[in-house]
Amino acid sequence: PDLAPLDTDDAADTTDTRPLVLIVEDNADVAEYMSMQLRSRYRLAVAHDGEEGLRMATDTVPDLIITDLMMPRMDGYELCQAVKQSEVLNHIPVIIVTAKTTQQDRLRGLQMGVDAYLNKPFNAEELTVRVDNLLEKHRMLRERYMQAKAEHKADASAELSPRDRAFLKRVDEIIYGDMSRGEVTVDSVASALCMSQQQMRRKLSAVTGDTPLAYIRALQMKRAQELLNNHADVAISDVAMKCGFFDTSHFTRAFKQALGVTPTQYRKKM
Repeated sequence: PDLAPLDTDDAADTTDTRPLVLIVEDNADVAEYMSMQLRSRYRLAVAHDGEEGLRMATDTVPDLIITDLMMPRMDGYELCQAVKQSEVLNHIPVIIVTAKTTQQDRLRGLQMGVDAYLNKPFNAEELTVRVDNLLEKHRMLRERYMQAKAEHKADASAELSPRDRAFLKRVDEIIYGDMSRGEVTVDSVASALCMSQQQMRRKLSAVTGDTPLAYIRALQMKRAQELLNNHADVAISDVAMKCGFFDTSHFTRAFKQALGVTPTQYRKKM
């Protein structure tokens, strides 16, 4: 039977904030069974083989991927490898569903970054527990990072995985580079990352909990504080320019919104 169109439409629903799970399964009955178990808790997208799965993952940047191992065109291991090698997707946990898991299979999966296995035949409860646990683990990492950032810890990104740290380092370098050239936009950062705005938004939100605009603004304010703290002779308009603001009054409003005082008041307090 064909899959209910509901599943793939779920992926496009931006008002629904539940995590998005991508199911990659060439057996329509198995895919429908999984969908039935997960539909009440998660948004779902369904792909019918590994190639379609990779394409849909790249388009939607899901929160978790469940993939069958044995599939035509691209099997579960190849899909997992492609996901883990993609900067857009490499933060996403992957569960492989398989009837055969020898020690050799598991070793190969570990080398490719498989996060969990689900052995066939599996029951509904085991499926939901696996999905819940992996999503919770990633949510905890993000929460710890957000907490460390809220406490202004210099090494907040130490809470993240090495892959996520590398991604944020690259994002920061791009944003600081754009600032020094005078203007930062979500579009310019996404372009430099070779991502669409949607891909960057999904990825950045999954890793940090921030929207791209909020993340950029936080770095601009951090840079502004450094300049105001260390360069008493630099005019506020020049500080604004160095933080990527052409309009000093826009900069002043953003600074006051973030820190509760204007740049001039902040400097006087020093």
